[in-house]
Amino acid sequence: MALVHCTECDNEISSLAASFPKFGAPASAQPIAEAKKKANTLAQGVVGLLLIGGIAVWLLSSNEKPTPAPCPAAPVVAQPTVPTPPTPEEIAAQEREAKQIKNVMIVVNHIKKHLRNPDTLKWIVVKADDVGDIVCLSYRAQNGFGGMNIESAVVVGSKISHTPSNVKKYCADPKLQPVTELVEIMS
Repeated sequence: MALVHCTECDNEISSLAASFPKFGAPASAQPIAEAKKKANTLAQGVVGLLLIGGIAVWLLSSNEKPTPAPCPAAPVVAQPTVPTPPTPEEIAAQEREAKQIKNVMIVVNHIKKHLRNPDTLKWIVVKADDVGDIVCLSYRAQNGFGGMNIESAVVVGSKISHTPSNVKKYCADPKLQPVTELVEIMS
């Protein structure tokens, strides 16, 4: 015979009793030893889980190496970069490009100056050699009667020519570089 707890008043009664003798409540409670055993097992499980969790946290945190603090003794100062001087080839290329731009703009301004309505000028193609000694131009502009003309010209050295044979002869050279966008920006 084992003692059990009454479900109504929590007093101990015999497990063989059909009801509690004081007020007749049914004796359907578990024996006290079994209840204590289940409670003890549950408490042990909770403590075990907490212990395993604590160990896992401790192991994971101990694998992380602390980052060393930066040394406050010497502040880091960025060193200014010194640009390297251009090579002789780069200097020569810059000089050729400057001469090309200068010569092209002289020709462009000359053509613009001699048009009846310079505001209508549209550049179709402008090409030049690497120093601007040869400049080929094709442009559209309004004539004196209000119509639009397309003209081509070539400048070799300081001589300008509108003849188709000279335009064809000099402007077919594959060494000529397109500079139309540059002319549109600068004019």
